[in-house]
Amino acid sequence: MLNDFIIKKDKLIQKKLLLEEKLKLVNNEIISTEKVINKLCQHSWITDYIDNSYGDGSYKIKYCQHCYLTK
Repeated sequence: MLNDFIIKKDKLIQKKLLLEEKLKLVNNEIISTEKVINKLCQHSWITDYIDNSYGDGSYKIKYCQHCYLTK
């Protein structure tokens, strides 16, 4: 029974490593895509305010209405 759990654990670790590698590739693709979007977008900046938690004021943000890039 112990051997079954050890084998299961080893398989799960291998599966985790494969998923982490796939996730790394997807993250790299996202970064590359964002770079292209930022180069191509003709930004139109909007100033907005977001409320802080518990009614403790707000803070100002600027973002592009097209690609949602923030300053």
